[in-house]
Amino acid sequence: MRTKNVSVIARAVGFLSRREYTRRELRQKLLRAYKDEADENAIDTALDTLEARGYLSEERFAQALVRSKSVRYGSGRLRQSLREAGVSEETIEAALVEARETEPERLKAVWVKRFGKAPTTYKEKASQVRFLLSRGFSLALILKTIPEIDQSDD
Repeated sequence: MRTKNVSVIARAVGFLSRREYTRRELRQKLLRAYKDEADENAIDTALDTLEARGYLSEERFAQALVRSKSVRYGSGRLRQSLREAGVSEETIEAALVEARETEPERLKAVWVKRFGKAPTTYKEKASQVRFLLSRGFSLALILKTIPEIDQSDD
């Protein structure tokens, strides 16, 4: 039994050397890796050991996800991604503090990269708003950021 636990830890460390995982994600990945000889107790023991040693950290996972995806997504989308990964609400809130502070700048950068110019019709503006909403930005922030439609030609 001891040998099996060591091999589970070794495989888990190999996974963690490539990227951060939540406990739930890593548990599922290990269960798939050991599908024939799945000993859930050995996997849970290995995960406990990794958490105790600091190799497996929900906080570090949340920070890494926010750091990597915040360039393209708003706080709403980041929050959803963290929830889907199984991160606790307290950890989500802590990870999103900095993202919320930089959200107006990130929204502007996403908008400029995708559209680059002010909408000329209400249809264009609606399209831009829908796109930014799908990226997880708030409607209030979107409406503050997107320039108004110039109606002087009417």
